[in-house]
Amino acid sequence: MAAPSISGIESMAEAARHRMRVEQVRMVYRQSIPAMLLSMLVAGLVGWILWPVVVHTTLVVWLFAVLLMAISRVTLVFFYWRRPRTDGEAVAWERPFVLSLLLSAAVWGIGGMLLMPADSQLHQSVLYFFLMGMTGGSAAMYSAHLWGSSATITLILLPATLWLFARGQLIPVAMATGGIFYLLSTLRATRLFALSLRRSFQLAHELGHAHAAAETRARTDPLTGLCNRRAFFEQADAMAADASLLMLDIDHFKGINDQYGHAAGDAALRQFADQLRSA
Repeated sequence: MAAPSISGIESMAEAARHRMRVEQVRMVYRQSIPAMLLSMLVAGLVGWILWPVVVHTTLVVWLFAVLLMAISRVTLVFFYWRRPRTDGEAVAWERPFVLSLLLSAAVWGIGGMLLMPADSQLHQSVLYFFLMGMTGGSAAMYSAHLWGSSATITLILLPATLWLFARGQLIPVAMATGGIFYLLSTLRATRLFALSLRRSFQLAHELGHAHAAAETRARTDPLTGLCNRRAFFEQADAMAADASLLMLDIDHFKGINDQYGHAAGDAALRQFADQLRSA
């Protein structure tokens, strides 16, 4: 059997990468609904806690923005799962998903910065705690998409962190410093999890490919490439029932082996198999 060419190996690798990308897109869409429900729940808690200490107009506008983003993302997920898709169509849904994810993260990040109460360090701590929780939740939900989850984590936590640093006071600066450490560790964990998940996708793809190849080899004669004895016994009943069974013989084949040797006999079998396939 000839070794696979470089172009063939590259094609198989490209197919594997494409398949992994399809699985990543399906996973993040599958996890979106719980994440959006959690986001709306947390937004409601934040609004209830901050209501006495922030400008109500700003808080209402932010809550409306969170709700609007949730509705738009639910609509996107609904249309994604509404009809069957080919792998190519599934990948095409990656860009709108990432865009909606980044917009939602920006609403949380910028909103968290604007809602930071200047006169209450207690409420600052509570709001920052919720933002860190949203960061951890995004890492858990969307790690299958590495750069999308990394950008989401950064957008959620960084604006409020910079606001706390700008205060110049001991407690806000200490919180912001802890937030930076948390952000960096979350980004690192997200990267490791994404790489591990990608490796799992790759191994599953390779295992499925190897299993299919082994099944094919088990039912194929290595000399002629035709179905072998095992495949015949597996399919004979069905072929006989459909009246599609035909028995052939090669006349004088023993004479070819005796006169020209077994190598010539093998060549004759391969030629015969090629003619069968072409017919």
